[in-house]
Amino acid sequence: GDSSYMKKTSVTQTSQRKCTISCWLKRGNVGVDATIFNLGASAGSTLYSYFKSDGTLETYATTSGTAINLRTNATYRDPAAWYHLVIAIDTEQGTAANRVKIYINGTQVTSFQTETYPDEDLDFASLATDQTYWVGSYLDESSQFFDGYIAEFVFIDGLQLAASSFGEFDSDSPTIWKPI
Repeated sequence: GDSSYMKKTSVTQTSQRKCTISCWLKRGNVGVDATIFNLGASAGSTLYSYFKSDGTLETYATTSGTAINLRTNATYRDPAAWYHLVIAIDTEQGTAANRVKIYINGTQVTSFQTETYPDEDLDFASLATDQTYWVGSYLDESSQFFDGYIAEFVFIDGLQLAASSFGEFDSDSPTIWKPI
């Protein structure tokens, strides 16, 4: 493994309440914590998603305390498989579970070990203008590097989109999720 990652400063954001993150992933070393992305400049104001060493996926956000903590029951440990991850956020939703939606390979994840959703109408400081975004690294640039491949990383500002905006089930093999 190596410690490569991508770092970018965001441009002017239109919303601190709505966004969608989509990417395709292929894991390498599955026995370590591996950050997929981290949005925000400090541990007190961040939104990130990572595979834990046990293979579960955790999405976590802080904004003056824990705002999101979703850790899947399912594990994702196959280094030969490509996974499509979508995290769709809209804190203006009235139902807590609709404020953060996670999709893996086109199917919404609904079973979590840990399940904390943000308050209604919460503004995420990590979605403000001029925040630093890391892909493949935690915010300190020295730990939890992603070991594997990350392709077609997309950040959509101001919209909560479903996985079907990025992929579809194959018509010949309806259990295979593919990019569109």
